[in-house]
Amino acid sequence: QGFAYVAQSWILRRVLARAAALYVCAACYLSLTPAIAHDILGRNPGIYGELLSAIGIGSLLSAAVLSTAKKRGITDNSLLVVCSSVDAVALLLLAIADEPILASAALLLAGGATLIQLATLNAAAQLLLPEAIRGRGLSIYMAATFGCMAVGSLLWGVMSEALSIQVSLVAAALGFAFAAAAGRYAPITITGSISGVPA
Repeated sequence: QGFAYVAQSWILRRVLARAAALYVCAACYLSLTPAIAHDILGRNPGIYGELLSAIGIGSLLSAAVLSTAKKRGITDNSLLVVCSSVDAVALLLLAIADEPILASAALLLAGGATLIQLATLNAAAQLLLPEAIRGRGLSIYMAATFGCMAVGSLLWGVMSEALSIQVSLVAAALGFAFAAAAGRYAPITITGSISGVPA
């Protein structure tokens, strides 16, 4: 029943596609942060701690940003488009960073923008699923997204070894830019009936 519902709901399929793209692209900087600290920024364990702290601080700040955006009536799709664009810029900055301050600033932006997208897409998935099959629908959503995180981590690891960390970051930035463009032409609008058909 869960698969049948996802198959017939175009808006839920769109949410799944956006979430899958987010998890694949976000896996790039999350999985490569240790390599960035070790290979680019100087093999100092303290640098790795600074980078992780930057991601965490960005995530904390994103809660305030998300709350403010909701109070001002900014739509979910607009948030997703803006945050995908911010993630793209952040990964490009990370790709050219050769010292910890710039890398930390880039990861702060990436961590905040990613968490806002995660919160928005998770809420969208829950709102779009009828109560009778919400558990089954969310299990599909979680399996798809965390599966994409695992696949993305493997993909970026292989790419960074075969090419370079910088190339992987630029490729992920392009993925985020594509997601932002897709959001302009295939928006996620959570209005109308629970089946995903807008009013």
